[in-house]
Amino acid sequence: MKAKEDKMIQTNLPWNNDIRVSRSIPVSSTAPEHFSMEQINKLESRFSHQKWPDKTGIIIIAMECNLLIEDVELWFQARREKWLQGLKTAIALAKDTLSEYQQQQLHF
Repeated sequence: MKAKEDKMIQTNLPWNNDIRVSRSIPVSSTAPEHFSMEQINKLESRFSHQKWPDKTGIIIIAMECNLLIEDVELWFQARREKWLQGLKTAIALAKDTLSEYQQQQLHF
């Protein structure tokens, strides 16, 4: 696996300026080679409800799945491409079926 160059995003709690509590969220420039089944199930569940999560949603998903932010962004991008390809295939199949049906009706 390639060496990862990690960056950190700091999020401070806004309600108390006296106490500096921050949470570091790692960001990587490379995606993992594979995801665990638990991570895939969580990602698929989120995808079924929201195809285009915003940045905050991505960060929350990354924290829940114990993944890097960029890994989640890449997974959603690849999953949307797969989903759109499936839609295009279904539309093409429906058009072909409709065309065949119309041709059969013309012969009667």
